[in-house]
Amino acid sequence: MSLSKFLIIFALVLFSFALVPEDAFAHYGEVLSGYGTATIDGVRSAGEWDGADVISVFGDKSENSVLLVMNDDDNLYFGLYVVDDLLAPNDNMGFSFDNSHNGIFDVNDDSGGVTASGGIADNFFNGTFFVRDPKIHGIGVAQNDGSGNFWEFSKPLRSGDEGDFNLSVGDTLGFCLTYSREGVSPDGDQYGPSCRYIVNEQQNYGDILIIPHPVFWDGKMAMDADKRNVEHGQIIKYEGYLYGNYPIEDEVVSVMVTEKETGKIILKKDSPPDSSATEYFENTAWPFTFQVSTSSEEFVAGMTYVVKAQYADQSTKLEFFIQPGPKLTCLQILEDNPIIVLTDKEEYDQGDIISISGCLSREAFVKEIDIAVYDPEGTKIGVSTIFPNPDGAFSEEFVINELFGLNGTYFVEVNAGGLYSTSKSFVVPEFGAIAMMIFGASVALIIVNRQVFKL
Repeated sequence: MSLSKFLIIFALVLFSFALVPEDAFAHYGEVLSGYGTATIDGVRSAGEWDGADVISVFGDKSENSVLLVMNDDDNLYFGLYVVDDLLAPNDNMGFSFDNSHNGIFDVNDDSGGVTASGGIADNFFNGTFFVRDPKIHGIGVAQNDGSGNFWEFSKPLRSGDEGDFNLSVGDTLGFCLTYSREGVSPDGDQYGPSCRYIVNEQQNYGDILIIPHPVFWDGKMAMDADKRNVEHGQIIKYEGYLYGNYPIEDEVVSVMVTEKETGKIILKKDSPPDSSATEYFENTAWPFTFQVSTSSEEFVAGMTYVVKAQYADQSTKLEFFIQPGPKLTCLQILEDNPIIVLTDKEEYDQGDIISISGCLSREAFVKEIDIAVYDPEGTKIGVSTIFPNPDGAFSEEFVINELFGLNGTYFVEVNAGGLYSTSKSFVVPEFGAIAMMIFGASVALIIVNRQVFKL
């Protein structure tokens, strides 16, 4: 365990002691904690469980078997790898929980699990036995990779059901893990030791500490991306947080993308923080999101780029790499979207030519699409009808002229037959007297071979 993680857990444990009753109980082994989100499909995908706490379980009964534990803002996740060359239909993984972390069985203490055949168990303690909860909360899947079984199981931190646990950041949950092979559950296949027996109360349960998003550990600013290695034309989605009581009215997070090798600025954009804050302890986390499209000709395959987000004196950076190879097709760029529209830049000056491009999926394809532009006040200032290519690709160009006289954010909207539509924003600064002269001179020199943009 790293020193930073130890200090984080130590601080959270102290915090939890201030919240729980004096009879709160310390269970078996080290306190487990981790942060991340798992896709419950029975596959330990690359990077999926990197944020989890990992411990060896089951001793000699299942050499190299490990348990993974982590939570995100909404769910608690368990991963279990068991050395076993067979995934039998009646294999199962089960948990029972000490909801209040007091070391004794209380009414409504939770339990749950999953069978190899896909069955989900959700039970609660009625004072004598664990009985079935009529409201099932939890999902789980197991798969065999040829040498072992990997199990994934999750339950919501706060389902609202009195027969489930109700957990927040700083809470500690006691747990007992049991594993059955072909319906048989030997004493060795459990964690903690002999925890399956009600007569032993819950003294031998393990402990899980619910922790916040890692960004809050640094106490500053951080962000993450949905991909770091991309093909030319893909869109990268970023999500970040400002940590602290920031005065966010009329403030924005400034985003800049540069070539790592040369420092050349590729694009700039602003992202306003979300005014709905997430509270953690006495501090506030302000989320912000933005996207970076690599479809512009300024992005070059084989190059690494730096994305920097900055607010006041705080900043954070991430890199991405564009893989060598041909540009993506429309279907590859779309991913799961029926329609997308892109602009070649995020900000334009008077006299600039704005290039619009995009793609239609097969389901959204129509013979004609309408492209409309709206000013910062929501007034439509232009519309054009164009014909997409057979593969769904489309493009259009027009000049930023006197109709773009308002300083602010404009929107280009693409409508495909009234069934599918999408929009993209861009910024145009105020159209002053000097800009008017520059615009007039530039238009006199620009000859664009394109369809007329009807105003």
